Amino acid sequence: FIKKVKKDLFDEYKYEIKNLTTIRGNFLTKMIHRKTGFTTYELIKKHKSKRSAWFYNSVLYVYGSTS
Repeated sequence: FIKKVKKDLFDEYKYEIKNLTTIRGNFLTKMIHRKTGFTTYELIKKHKSKRSAWFYNSVLYVYGSTS
């Protein structure tokens, strides 16, 4: 069930997510934090793995995001 929902969401928003600018991506991470109370690092760590969370957090750092 979860895999199907994940695939459906990815298919629906694939184009928008892959074409985010740095500023819009930074804004998205801040909105996620504001709405959920969790940082993107914490959400990725909870739903994927600590290694994945570290990787994506490193990518954000390289591109200048503070989230």
